[in-house]
Amino acid sequence: MATRKQAVYLEYMGFKDVHLMSVKEAAEAINSIFDGFDWETHIWRDKRVRSWKHERHLLYPDLYLDEFLYGDFSERLHQFVRARVTGAKDHLNKARIKTVIKSLLADDPEWWKRDGNEERFFERLGVMYPGCVDGTVKRKRKRITAALEAEPVESDFQQRIDQRQKTAEVWTTIDVERVGPSVETLEAIRRDSGRYEPDSKYWRLLLFAAAGVLVLLAVLVAFSLSK
Repeated sequence: MATRKQAVYLEYMGFKDVHLMSVKEAAEAINSIFDGFDWETHIWRDKRVRSWKHERHLLYPDLYLDEFLYGDFSERLHQFVRARVTGAKDHLNKARIKTVIKSLLADDPEWWKRDGNEERFFERLGVMYPGCVDGTVKRKRKRITAALEAEPVESDFQQRIDQRQKTAEVWTTIDVERVGPSVETLEAIRRDSGRYEPDSKYWRLLLFAAAGVLVLLAVLVAFSLSK
């Protein structure tokens, strides 16, 4: 019979009668998960493969929660601490992170799901391993937070929109000034001043007519010389 991890994975991927598969059959099904199916099924399973990593510890915590907590989640907590302090006396290693996580789980098994879980970890870390948080506190995060609180994002976004609209109006005015009078206006001015110049299309017609006359003359000359 297939192992439980094989079974839950195949069921998540839409396979039926997984409980009837042997370990070998389940392994073969996992290795050929995209073989022999229509395009829609292929796309659906591709999405499921990508979401599996982020959902499996929620769907099957008895199988994957420890892997998540002491894997990706631990790395996220480590990055959070590094972003908060620098130059701490003690090194924050995986073993210490795991110990703090277990301590928090003993108080609240679902603390990692709640908002502010990173701050809660940081506080417990300071109690259990103060040498890991006794470095210089980085102020950049606080300055950014204060700036955002002083000036709401919506207000700043609206100001940018207003500024772009003003810029567009300025460039529109410049373009209109650059274009100047219309062609009809210029031709009217030339007519009134007695220096009217026909449009270029009339010159092209005249050139074509002159070229036709020259060709006709050339033919007549050639014909007269041939006699």
